[in-house]
Amino acid sequence: ISSSFPTPSRGWLLCAMYPTSASYQFKGLFETTTGGKQWIQRAHFHPALGGAITSDFGRMPTDGFAGGISFLSNGTGWLWTIGPYSSLSASTDSGKNWLPAWRPSESSDKELLAASLISPSVGYSLVSSPSAGYSLLVTHDAAKTWDPAQSWPLPPRKHAGPPG
Repeated sequence: ISSSFPTPSRGWLLCAMYPTSASYQFKGLFETTTGGKQWIQRAHFHPALGGAITSDFGRMPTDGFAGGISFLSNGTGWLWTIGPYSSLSASTDSGKNWLPAWRPSESSDKELLAASLISPSVGYSLVSSPSAGYSLLVTHDAAKTWDPAQSWPLPPRKHAGPPG
């Protein structure tokens, strides 16, 4: 579903299957250092039908649906989930372990759409909000704080009328 290759030989692959509930989905993360000839599983989250956790290796994000990954050649990476439980998680050990890096507040209508890691401390995330439009956020301290970089309002909504 998503890949990140910061060098021709080193890369990561995020795989996901159909959701097992309204907010859970099997996710697996794999790494190669041989240009894709061999892969090592770094982490996975495997929920059962209805959302019970049957296996959680590497503390991958459990909520939300797989959105994407962004890795640097030193093994620092981000993984984001999309949907009503969107979040951003960070790893500093090639994806073996994950820690929360960003999640909208419970009262927010923001949803994470995409993210890009530029350096170990700098990255961008694109969020949407039905009430405010789109916002590009930037961090300069490894996702501890986020500042607005740019925003775009939603386009005017067109109402379809009866034909004629």
